[in-house]
Amino acid sequence: MRMKRIAFLIDKPNLYGSELHVLKLIEMLKGEYEIHLIAFDEGPLLEKIPKDVVVCVIKTGWFPKTGVNKLFNYIKASDFDFIHGHQPKAILWTAILGRLLGLKSIITVHSLPENNKDSYTNLFKRQLVFMFHTIVLFLAELLSHKIIYLTLFTLKRSFFKKKAFCIPNWVDVCKIQVKENVNQPLKFISVGSISFQKGTDRMLEAFGLIKEFEWSLKIVGGGEENYITFLKQRVLALGISDKVEFMGYRSDIDQLLERSDYFVLLSRGETFGMVYLEAMNAGLPIIAWDIPAVREIVPKENLIMNNLNDLKKIFEVGSSALYRERQKINKEFIQNHFSMELVRKQYIKIYD
Repeated sequence: MRMKRIAFLIDKPNLYGSELHVLKLIEMLKGEYEIHLIAFDEGPLLEKIPKDVVVCVIKTGWFPKTGVNKLFNYIKASDFDFIHGHQPKAILWTAILGRLLGLKSIITVHSLPENNKDSYTNLFKRQLVFMFHTIVLFLAELLSHKIIYLTLFTLKRSFFKKKAFCIPNWVDVCKIQVKENVNQPLKFISVGSISFQKGTDRMLEAFGLIKEFEWSLKIVGGGEENYITFLKQRVLALGISDKVEFMGYRSDIDQLLERSDYFVLLSRGETFGMVYLEAMNAGLPIIAWDIPAVREIVPKENLIMNNLNDLKKIFEVGSSALYRERQKINKEFIQNHFSMELVRKQYIKIYD
């Protein structure tokens, strides 16, 4: 009896949150299923796909073109049991082709329409992007057989809740060395795309309010060049340029997390926030902004900020005594909610 065959479809195989989610999904499930990856463009993720996974690049746009015909024919000829789309364009074509070919289609919603519009500052363009992605999401949900959201918060936004499920991201839970205390200067680290949505600007403003204390901040990730230039100028104006380091993309994030004391990311909006899990799994207490996704995936004992001045609490008398307790709480929370084995069982039910 042959293994069930699944095709994962993605827009552009970069190395951000949704693409890394797909990579982890492939690595977790490739022993259970025969997996193909169909990408609509070239990208660095393709180099990281395991060698025993079939990879096919079919350049495909939003509207019917040659690429869509190739995609249709490839899926039709491959005898898939499921097609599973990730990212906006891929979930739309997954749902459409699933109906046309009589295949079971699954979509994972990694971003809400309001998250897509937050990448733009022009008011007209923001509204246009919001409406476009709302229509895309509605059609994808309407035509798909099953819908996966990553948090209960985003699941509530589904147009068709009866066929929607919440399956969170996950980590391979590791044994951490719980620190007895932390030394000065405190070492902060922030990992993720550098953008307005991720709150990099307000994170720097918060650190500008504690420049009299001893600390360092490493910012790992990339973003638009103009925005990064603006942030570097702001760092100079705040007088903290000797404490802040923009590190760009790094392949040694695990090691950087292990050498840090606190993880900080003050996102304005998240549909999940995988980096929070990875930081907690590495043994770090979290500093985050009070948004719905954070309330769901980060224990309340961490520093959840509502005001830029809240960051000063890290340096208050008695704060270091909470450090070890936060580590233990985070580790237990990860094991009970986001372990790989728990999530694997949920996916096997989805593909049953």
